[in-house]
Amino acid sequence: MKVHSQKTGNLPDRAGLAQIRYEDIKQPKRKNENITLPSRGWDLYWLSSDQFLCSKVKAVLGGYQEKLEKRQTWFGGTDENPFLVQLAEFSGKEGYDDEKSWLDVWKQEVFYTSIKPDIITQFENIYGKKRTKRQGDIFAYPLPEQDWDKITCLMKCMKFDIDVMMNWVSDHHNKQLYGTRHILYGDFMEGGVNIIGKGKIIAPDHKPLVLTEICVLAQTKYLHSPTKAD
Repeated sequence: MKVHSQKTGNLPDRAGLAQIRYEDIKQPKRKNENITLPSRGWDLYWLSSDQFLCSKVKAVLGGYQEKLEKRQTWFGGTDENPFLVQLAEFSGKEGYDDEKSWLDVWKQEVFYTSIKPDIITQFENIYGKKRTKRQGDIFAYPLPEQDWDKITCLMKCMKFDIDVMMNWVSDHHNKQLYGTRHILYGDFMEGGVNIIGKGKIIAPDHKPLVLTEICVLAQTKYLHSPTKAD
């Protein structure tokens, strides 16, 4: 992970398709392909040439021996198109060596793994990562069983909230996924925090995601405002 301190003036002007600008503003913002970052008081942590974290310490709590820092962090750059999303506040032990402990938590591999939905990770640990599909902040994993009786058994084993699952809705209805801009056109079932379905997912700034098999659908973790995420 490449670190750019805004004190050095060594600041990149692009992140993939995104044009990066720096202005005297309180927090990052995006309009179309232009991402504007605060010109002072924040640090950039590059996850790749296309994606970055922009972060600042919001507060430091605790005593001298063990301090706790709270960070305000934005994740941005280019996925299919430019994006910028605020993450939930991160709290962790303050690092005494250039915030080393904070970077250890959010270094590239750990960061991408940490924001993946738990249910997706659970399926990957059992059936492998190659089947995982994603459209922005929505993940989809094809269920290893497509027969309905076997799916019901599988959901119980994977601790789905099967008792409150609704009936399977078919005939190509549409379903807004977790209050986001992602719309599933197809068949689905939901209950509690769980949604399974197949069909086509449409969302702004993303290519359609076609699901030919029944998939479990889940949203990226640790978003500050999940329904407003890019």
